[in-house]
Amino acid sequence: MDAEIKARLNGINQEFYQTFAESFSQTRGRVQPGVLQILSLMPRYGNFLDIGCGNGNLAQVWSQGGYLGNFVGLDFSPGLVAAARERIQAASNTRSISFYEADLSRDDWTSVVPELKWDAIFSFAVLHHIPAAASRLRLCRQISAIACPDAKIWISVWQPLNSPRLQKRIIEWDTLDIEADQVENGDVLMDWRAHQNAQHKPAYRYVHIFDHEELAMLAEQAGFSVQESFYSDGKEGNLGLYQCWLAKN
Repeated sequence: MDAEIKARLNGINQEFYQTFAESFSQTRGRVQPGVLQILSLMPRYGNFLDIGCGNGNLAQVWSQGGYLGNFVGLDFSPGLVAAARERIQAASNTRSISFYEADLSRDDWTSVVPELKWDAIFSFAVLHHIPAAASRLRLCRQISAIACPDAKIWISVWQPLNSPRLQKRIIEWDTLDIEADQVENGDVLMDWRAHQNAQHKPAYRYVHIFDHEELAMLAEQAGFSVQESFYSDGKEGNLGLYQCWLAKN
């Protein structure tokens, strides 16, 4: 992918999550069923890293569930990090929960990650917002570099084609003066409607739609083996594709 197009796609998502952090957070009050299923498998004590933590809803459930150890959340949006910190203020065991701003499109994002032995690393609904296959591979290799050999990496990616409602939100690239042949296979532009403003300014997000094989291939290229895959979330239980990755010895 051309560097200029990649920068534009990054800019689309950065503008969205900076401008509409509040309205986005309001739609993310609960943790997805697939995430809850994974949390139920976690040890009661350990160190957990949430890459792309959003408004901190997983951290809140972790705290209220009586889990102990350290929970660290990362997100590039100052608005969502602020919402996460506010969310867990009233929760118990907040001393072991912390949030940091980290832009995953930058090579140095791992510099803010505390040096802990991570029992599990979560990255839910993140990879599909990273433009360019090479950038997604770089990110996954960086995750591998901070993971212990026995740490499980839990990944989820959006499956909007499984929802007729979400399919209708996919719009043509020329809406933003981008040609379809300038992006990669599986890349789509989606509009956002859960916001209100006086100008009714449209909001857009870049999304890469993975299938099972592509996500598994990414794991392999990044030095992981896929331990488990399943679908969850949404009315039909297939709006999210989840995989568990384990670093190869």
